[in-house]
Amino acid sequence: MSNGEESSTALYSLRLLVNVPPASLKGKCFTCVEASISLVPCATSQKALSSLCLHGKVVAPMLVDADAIIEFVTKHWQKKIGFECVEDRDCALQNAPWLIRGYTFALHAWVPSIESSSSLNVVRLWVQFHNHPHEYFSIANGNLLGGRIGDVIQVELDEEKPATWGILLRASIDINIQNPLVSCCFFDLLFGGKRWIQFKYEKIGIFCYNFGRLGHQRRGCSLSSPVSVENVHGSTHPLFGPWLSMASRFHDVFSGGKTQAGLFARGGSSFVVVNGGEAVRPMANVSCASKK
Repeated sequence: MSNGEESSTALYSLRLLVNVPPASLKGKCFTCVEASISLVPCATSQKALSSLCLHGKVVAPMLVDADAIIEFVTKHWQKKIGFECVEDRDCALQNAPWLIRGYTFALHAWVPSIESSSSLNVVRLWVQFHNHPHEYFSIANGNLLGGRIGDVIQVELDEEKPATWGILLRASIDINIQNPLVSCCFFDLLFGGKRWIQFKYEKIGIFCYNFGRLGHQRRGCSLSSPVSVENVHGSTHPLFGPWLSMASRFHDVFSGGKTQAGLFARGGSSFVVVNGGEAVRPMANVSCASKK
């Protein structure tokens, strides 16, 4: 091989060495066990959280700014975020749910790991059963009606003391906010015919009139028409509407704006006033400020 050929071969080999890419270096992938550490819950912190803290959720289709919640708490609870005594905390919880800008503000007692608990999707509401004949008043029937809505906590009724009854049955119910509200139902009367029982929710927030879900509105609903129900004559009526709220003057799904003014009934120690076909319990302004 001539000197020229040797030079060309050496140059070619040098180019090959220069163009060889370096071996790629990969970062280590830590396992879940390697990236873990053990922490011990603090008994003092847990005791303070359990007695002085609540977990709240605003049932709304959008994020609610923290400043809006702070403003609400300052105005209605007459205090800043955080409770200094058990009585204030219990007052806020017992008077829940609250309403922030029309949306349901559900409160829950603090328990460990509540942030990941399905209980945050539950709100406890008092529900009234209207147009319910007195001869059907019973705790069993209250549980049956309330069971259509959610988990019944209490039926407000003393079966053996009719003098304490109002014109309606009332129950405290845990409701899953992921499900539509239940508007009402028919039942068969003992001597023939059907009776419509209208459900009305106390302190209820904004809900969809098409689908009946809390925190949603008809604007933006995926349904093009509302869920409806037939009356005994076969005509259809929207199932969800303002008649589900105690703040409405509508008596039920079918009667619309018909009123039954001037009816009164006694319910326990307070009078129940019927206005627009619905019973209204007088409610004093609630403040959760410390009573000293």
